[in-house]
Amino acid sequence: MRSDRDWGLSVPWPAPRLDHHRGQRVARQDTGQEPRRGSRIAHVEHARRLGFLRDADSVSMNGDRLIADAKQTVLALIAQGYRPGSPRTDIRVPGEAAYAQMKLGVHMMQRAGYASEHDGVVASKLAYILSGGALNPSQAVSEQYLLDLEREAFVSLCGEPKTQERIQSLLKTGKPLRN
Repeated sequence: MRSDRDWGLSVPWPAPRLDHHRGQRVARQDTGQEPRRGSRIAHVEHARRLGFLRDADSVSMNGDRLIADAKQTVLALIAQGYRPGSPRTDIRVPGEAAYAQMKLGVHMMQRAGYASEHDGVVASKLAYILSGGALNPSQAVSEQYLLDLEREAFVSLCGEPKTQERIQSLLKTGKPLRN
């Protein structure tokens, strides 16, 4: 499966929103095993230990079965009478100070040659979303607020020629373009 970074997009779906919830859980667990820059989570149990997966989370080992597995999960939830809860309004975001720190990290990665200029653009948009935008000080926001930030970043990145080149490259060659 391709990562959002490969496409040069911020995906307009719950991924960053889940990071807010799970990131807070990881911070509370304080395992001391947070993934380092450029590292990958090696296996499912590693992801669970780090707090990115819960014991109840299912895993599709075969990427070709991912959609079918997801459909079965949704149908089972419907059969059990699942109804979505109310949208949350209490998601704590770190605000402008954290955004500045993340942008500094992005800048340092670019200076060290780990990230291209466009990687920096994408990473800065994600930092803005994850920090909660230009809020000062840290405060609680709603899911809708975060979704609005995600949508704004997604639409903005879709208009970038370098993002379009990345999408074209992935569709044609199946390989990410580092531009």
